[in-house]
Amino acid sequence: MYKMFYKASAFEILVDLLLVEYKEKTLQERKAKVEEMIEDYYLKNDKFPDSYQLHRLGDLILHDDLSNPSSYKVQQEEYPFHSFTQQKRRKKKEFVAEGDVLEHMNYKSKKRQPTSPPKDLQR
Repeated sequence: MYKMFYKASAFEILVDLLLVEYKEKTLQERKAKVEEMIEDYYLKNDKFPDSYQLHRLGDLILHDDLSNPSSYKVQQEEYPFHSFTQQKRRKKKEFVAEGDVLEHMNYKSKKRQPTSPPKDLQR
């Protein structure tokens, strides 16, 4: 069996360590550390980290909001947003009752239309 080894970059290892170490810190501490890491990376490499690592760092900053399982988040917070799984759960619970949805209740059966032309047009 062949094993594929993945060579992680130094920045990726730092992100992994930061995710473990800073999850329970305050929002300001997490923001400051993430900004510092990105600036250091940019100064050393003249480019920003790849999008996946930036996404992981963004999730670290938003850890409080993403890990909040409250189903009343929308009512309790000023600017609420949902994680992907919270959006799926919310869509399952919602029921949309609009005119388009209720049209099936007023649906009238259609009479079967003949496929042959009318008799007055036949020769």
